[in-house]
Amino acid sequence: SGHISELTSRNVITMESECIANGDESCRFISKLDAEWGDEAEWVRSAMSMISVEEEMNEYKESVMAPSTDGASEDSDEDELDEDMFIAESSAMLPVVKRAELCCLSKAPVFIAGEPGVGKASLARSIHYGGERYEEPFIEIDCRGMDDETLRRELLGYEQGAIPGSLQPYDGAFQRADGGTLYFNEVMELSSEVQGIIVKFIETGGIQRIGASESTPLNVRIIAATQGDPDKARKKGSLREGLYYALAITRIDIPPLR
Repeated sequence: SGHISELTSRNVITMESECIANGDESCRFISKLDAEWGDEAEWVRSAMSMISVEEEMNEYKESVMAPSTDGASEDSDEDELDEDMFIAESSAMLPVVKRAELCCLSKAPVFIAGEPGVGKASLARSIHYGGERYEEPFIEIDCRGMDDETLRRELLGYEQGAIPGSLQPYDGAFQRADGGTLYFNEVMELSSEVQGIIVKFIETGGIQRIGASESTPLNVRIIAATQGDPDKARKKGSLREGLYYALAITRIDIPPLR
């Protein structure tokens, strides 16, 4: 929506009406002027009017740095990067640490890119445990080696009887991470269909378990990582544009160790 609006100099809203991840034959998007949409586009209007991540972080920092009125210490360690999990001293890593510390103050998704062995998972955990969700679950999903159906069950969960042989309901990763963080390791290994599940959650804030008739609202922060080049993957089509732009709200590129 934002990119089309920028190109046309008019307020255009684009919404997905059909999605392969939901069982449709194809993904279909509809673009119309803001005034032509009804209440169904209200969440898009809210998203487009949101302040930037940097502005949100600055406002939060100003609020936590304001003089205390209840005698509490101003030297709280909350919302700071967990240095026990991620240690960096080189000058090349200082921008990474600074960016990650700001992420601790935000609720926005985070996209971490870097070569194997640079500490992407450690940085993701540091952001989680350095923020307000530190007492809540940190759930990690390895996106490599699982077929789409297995991943779909693992992410969404299912109702009793919805899966052959399922004698009881199963809470998927989204529900297990409720209140905390869901970390996708090597997110670009996911198929377009499974990527669509993540996009829909970021857009709606809820998931629909397999076999359920209603969506379940959840409070989960998404952090994703890749060892590839997200920009090249987006251009080649292996990374959905919707997921790229949803995650790249806050992107951290970790420099190589060499």
